[in-house]
Amino acid sequence: MKIYLDIDDTLINNNNYEMDEQYIISKPKPAKYLKEFLECMLKNHDVYWLTTHCLGDASTAVSYMANSVSDEIVGLIKKIKPTKWNLTKSEAINMYEDFLWFDDDPTLEDIENLKKHNKLDSLITVNLDENPDILSEFLDQPVSCRGYVVDIFKKSYMLHIWTKPKISFGWHRKTDGPNKKIFGVQRY
Repeated sequence: MKIYLDIDDTLINNNNYEMDEQYIISKPKPAKYLKEFLECMLKNHDVYWLTTHCLGDASTAVSYMANSVSDEIVGLIKKIKPTKWNLTKSEAINMYEDFLWFDDDPTLEDIENLKKHNKLDSLITVNLDENPDILSEFLDQPVSCRGYVVDIFKKSYMLHIWTKPKISFGWHRKTDGPNKKIFGVQRY
């Protein structure tokens, strides 16, 4: 499965600054469980940046985050692949594949695009202020998705069922290949 990651207020908390004796250091804090979350996602999935800090060049996202995270985490984020988009982040997502998108504030256009493709359940809205432990919800088990091809009257649909972090599903019309069965369900 593909994982898409925003940075600000998703992986680092811009509202939670560090104090140094008498002064506020403008250095956002990494999200709790960030290292463990990145290790789990990189081990089990195909991980991409989907942030304004990466428009086709992953090194800009790495440089930006390097100011707020440990060298160990910098080593992990260097493994994340870039995406490129023009107006909305969802342009970079292949809506016909299984994915999860972690973001704190998707635009209305992005939400409408997800709805149009029945993929709104693929969006994980992160709020580090309300739920600072949200990334830990994805550590116990890898995110799980099962896919099925459902044939109804020679029209095929792709059905996706996610069991983590919550049970949800999405579907879309299958556009490739011939549809031969009147009724049938097949796991892919």
